[in-house]
Amino acid sequence: MLCFNLKGQDKSIDSLKQMLSHAREDTNKVKIYNDILEAFNYDHAEEGLNYLQPALELSKKLNFGVVSTIIRVGRIYWRLGKMD
Repeated sequence: MLCFNLKGQDKSIDSLKQMLSHAREDTNKVKIYNDILEAFNYDHAEEGLNYLQPALELSKKLNFGVVSTIIRVGRIYWRLGKMD
């Protein structure tokens, strides 16, 4: 069994949100969105839903990281028990 210490998770999410607010509409922003989605998979998954649409739209627009974004979206829905 694996155990994770996620006490610093909120700080990491806050840092990622700060980076996102200053990021240009490029592939780095897609990576930041994916990092945010991954962080929310472990904590506050419900809040992660706020980032799904913009993450998918940008990744599709840039044709970059679409599959990675969809995987992270799926993980959040799985975590929330919303698999329909």
